[in-house]
Amino acid sequence: MTTKKTRLSKVDLQILSRKSITRPILDVSLDWAIIGLCMYMSYVSENIFIYFLSALIIGNKQHALAILGHEGSHFTLFTSKRWNDLFSNIFLFFPLCLSVTGYRNLHSQHHRYMNTSQDPELIHRSSRAPQWDLPITLRKLARLAVYDIFGYSLVDFIMIVKFSKPDHKRTYLEIIIFHAIFIIAFLLLGLWPLIVLWYVSLITTFMMYFRLRTWLEHQGTDGTHKTHLSYIERALLSPHNAWYHYEHHTWPSVPYYNLPHLRKIIDDEPTISLKELFASFRFIQPIKSGQPLKNLQLKKETTHA
Repeated sequence: MTTKKTRLSKVDLQILSRKSITRPILDVSLDWAIIGLCMYMSYVSENIFIYFLSALIIGNKQHALAILGHEGSHFTLFTSKRWNDLFSNIFLFFPLCLSVTGYRNLHSQHHRYMNTSQDPELIHRSSRAPQWDLPITLRKLARLAVYDIFGYSLVDFIMIVKFSKPDHKRTYLEIIIFHAIFIIAFLLLGLWPLIVLWYVSLITTFMMYFRLRTWLEHQGTDGTHKTHLSYIERALLSPHNAWYHYEHHTWPSVPYYNLPHLRKIIDDEPTISLKELFASFRFIQPIKSGQPLKNLQLKKETTHA
C-alpha cells in the first residue's frame, strides 16, 4: 500500500524528477505515426469525409505534440538541455510554427504570475472577451468548439505565435526554412492536399482541443483545478497526462510520465471530475474573461517567501 503524504520530500522529488530517454521518443513517435496514417488514408481515399475525420484526429495529435513541447519548455524531456531543445523544436514546436525558447519565454510568465494581471493567459483571454466569461453552459462551450472547427480561433493562433518570442531572431528563419522544406517536398511528391490538411487542422481542430483543455486548468479558480478524467476524456482533451495540471504547477520539474505516481503519494486536495467541473461553470459567480483572481502583490510575496 502506498503511504499518502501532504508534502513531498527532497529525496522523493529528486526520484520523481528523473528523466527517461525512451518514453518521450516513444510517445512522439506514436503521435507522428497516427498523423502519418491519417494523411495516408486521406490521400488514398480522396473522400471528403475521411479528410474531415483526419483533420479531427490530426488536430488532436498536434495538440498532443504541443503538450510534449510544453514538457520540453520545462526541460523535462531529456537531461541534456541542448538535446531537449533540439528535439522539442524539430519534432514538436517547429511543425506548429512555434519554438521551444519562444514558448518557454511566454509560459514561464504564466507560472510566475498565474491568475494575476500579468499572467499572459489572462491577458490573452481578456483580449478575446466575452468568450471566456463565466458562468457558461456546456451548450455554449460546445458551440464555441464547433466555431473553432470553422476557424474561429485563427486570431488566437496568430496571437500565440506572435507573443511566443524566441531568444534569437534567427529562430524565425529556422521555422520558415523548416516549413519551406515541408511544403516543397510535398509539392514535388504531388501531395499538396496533405499540405492543406496539415495547416487547416492547425488553425481549426488543433485550436478546438487547445480551447477545451484550457477550460480544465485555471478557469474559475485562483489556483489550479485538480481534475480526474476518464480514459476517453484524457485522450480527447488532455493527452500525455496534461490533466495532472495541479501537480505540474506544484512540482514543474517532474516529467509528465511520473505525475500519476506523484498523485498517488500526495493527498492534499480532492479531485473533481470533468462533469462536476463543467457543472460548476454553470452556477459560478460572474467572472469576466481574463479577470485576475489573485492579487499580484500577494503572488510576489508568496514567490519570494
